[in-house]
Amino acid sequence: MKRSLPLVITLCLFCIIHSYGQTNTQIKFFAQPGFGYSANNDAKSNSPYFRGGQFVIYVTSQLSDRVSVAGELNAHYEVLEDGPSTEIERLYLRYSINDNLALRVGKTYDPIGFWNLNYNLGLVLQPTISRPLIIQPTHDGGFTQTRDIGLMLEGENIGTSRLFFKVFVANGRGKNGGQQGTPYALGKTLSTTAQLGFEPTEGLKISVSGVFNPLEKGMMNEFQVPIADKLNYSVVAGSISFLNPEKKLEVIAEYYQHTNAYETLGSYSISGGVLYLGVKTNGKVVPYFYGETLKFDAGDPFYPLINSHTGQGFGDINNASLGFRYKFSPVIVFKTEAGITDQKGYGTTYNLKTQLAFSF
Repeated sequence: MKRSLPLVITLCLFCIIHSYGQTNTQIKFFAQPGFGYSANNDAKSNSPYFRGGQFVIYVTSQLSDRVSVAGELNAHYEVLEDGPSTEIERLYLRYSINDNLALRVGKTYDPIGFWNLNYNLGLVLQPTISRPLIIQPTHDGGFTQTRDIGLMLEGENIGTSRLFFKVFVANGRGKNGGQQGTPYALGKTLSTTAQLGFEPTEGLKISVSGVFNPLEKGMMNEFQVPIADKLNYSVVAGSISFLNPEKKLEVIAEYYQHTNAYETLGSYSISGGVLYLGVKTNGKVVPYFYGETLKFDAGDPFYPLINSHTGQGFGDINNASLGFRYKFSPVIVFKTEAGITDQKGYGTTYNLKTQLAFSF
């Protein structure tokens, strides 16, 4: 089903709001076309391909000294859709209690790790071409509830250690992370996500995150498969990042552990590690290394044998890439990566990717 109507309606609303004196309303557009080539001798596949990327609209407005709003709309292509689709990625109101505390209500990104909160659809800001596999959105074959609808209490820059935290009570996995679903079949429990971290020196952030989400037998998961047994879904994530604009070295290291603990079927886990290392040689050029690993426990009934969104089975993945990033300006960035991916059941794939990310 094509879903272009929400895009048209949203654009009209944005224009009306902007024209009626909302001088502090800011509208940003993001896009990231690219070209890639992949070769897999095991699958006898050699594929050059252009990527149109996503077209993202991001709107923010300061309604008063304490109240601000934000909305993010994403137009993209999906494997199962005939034509372009639109999706509301974020739509929330934020109330500042004081300089350190705030409440946020609506749809926003889950506070899991560093990458998911800081690098999403505006890829001109992201240091690499793609997001880590472990936190890909479910419609791209991912495994993490990357955004959700609920109520969040957040604190930042607290004390001399610059503590920060987020506590998010939300709908949970499957309710608004999947493509479909009937309300009466989505379960009766909510999800709780929490993050705690500190910034001991400028640009160095260390945090831990956790998710707890009970799921009921029979409710539909993201892949439109009924859950085989009552389970407790949980995530533990650790993150260390160093991104100081005054320093040459850039580091992001993260680890994620997902666990499905079934009432009678045992426990199964997915773990993922991410490492990014970049060196700013001058104000424009950054060579970098990016690597990640993804490991599955075989036989988890939560996942279908074949992922209907990507056409691939679930198997352990190891990926390493060398990249080069060139900043033409703060709003135009070119990236290219040469990498190798080994996936269980699919052999070794060699990739060459390019991306021109920009905003306006």
